[in-house]
Formats: sequence, C-alpha cells, structure tokens
Amino acid sequence: MKELIEGIYYLKKGAMLNLVAIGLMFISLLYMGLTVGFVNPEDPNAFLLALSAMGSLIFAIVVSVILSIIGFIIYFKATGHLKNYNRELGIGRTGMVLQIVGIALIFLPLLFLTLAIATKSEGLVAVAVGFILLAFAGVVMIIVGAVFFGIMLLRLGDVDSGFKTAGIIYLVGMVLSFVLGVIGQILGIISTYLIYSSSKRFLEAKV
Repeated sequence: MKELIEGIYYLKKGAMLNLVAIGLMFISLLYMGLTVGFVNPEDPNAFLLALSAMGSLIFAIVVSVILSIIGFIIYFKATGHLKNYNRELGIGRTGMVLQIVGIALIFLPLLFLTLAIATKSEGLVAVAVGFILLAFAGVVMIIVGAVFFGIMLLRLGDVDSGFKTAGIIYLVGMVLSFVLGVIGQILGIISTYLIYSSSKRFLEAKV
C-alpha cells in the first residue's frame, strides 16, 4: 500500500506542475494578444510594448518547458512506485521509457544531421535518410508509450474511478490530436486535471 500511496502522490505532483505550465502559457498568450491587439501603431512606445509582450511569451515558454520536463520526471518516478505495487501498472513505466527512447531517436539524429549540414558532409543524403527513419521510429515509440500510460490510468480505475475517466479522455484526446489538434489538446488538459483531482481525492481519503 505504501508504494501505491507514493505513486499516487507523485502522479498528483506531476499533474500539478503540468497544469501550472499550461496555465502560465495560456496567461502569457492572452497577455500578448491583448497587448499587441490593443496597441496603437502610432504610439511611439508601441514597438517597446510589443517587444515586452514577446519577451514575456518567450520567458513563459522556457519556464513552461522546464516545468513540463520536471513533471515528466515526477510522472516517471510515480510509475516506478506503481509498478512496485502492482506489475499490471508497470505498463505505465514501460510507456514512459518508450517515450524517452523515442525522444532520443528524434533529437540525437537531428544533432548529427545538423553537424552534417554544417560541415557539408559527403554523406549528407545518407544521414538525412537515416534521420527520417529514426525520427519515424521515435514518433511511433512516443505514441505507443503514451498509449501504455493511458492504459495504466485505466487500470488505476480500481483505485479511483476518476483515473479511468482520465485514461479514456487521455487516449481519445491523443487520437484527436492527429485530426483536431485543438480539441485533442483541450482533452489532454482535462485528463491532466482529472489525474490531479483523482490523486488528491485518493490521498485525502487515506489521511
């Protein structure tokens, strides 16, 4: 039971950081839109205001990315505890490992491709083809990993029904992201909130 509580605790913490990152991005985009949208082009300070808004957005993006990375690490830690509690929940840890490998398969070849372009390497075409193949494999692994994480959420429905709902919305949102990007993203945010609220409810019941 201790492993389960630890796992749920870190799920809550990871979801909270992701929600903060999302909120920060939303507020920054709203601020930039309002600032740029209502700036009078004839105002001598218009350029400075637009520049300030752009700077705020860039800062928010950097902070949001950092928070998201930390949230991912915390999720990874959570899946380790859940795996120790129940092997069937270990599919979540497997999924996150696949996502890490997938990300590496995209960014490491990209680095080599950039170096090949910069040095005008004779094997540039071969490097480019290799990058495309590895990047495709990486994307597939990320998708499969995300599906595994969603399945873990479904299996956590025995702990709290909210997790099952979160898992369903998470998987549906992931599919819709390829067709209706905005709707898929919104469903992703909803699933993150459900992970947070379900974790919080479970932990409060154990106090």
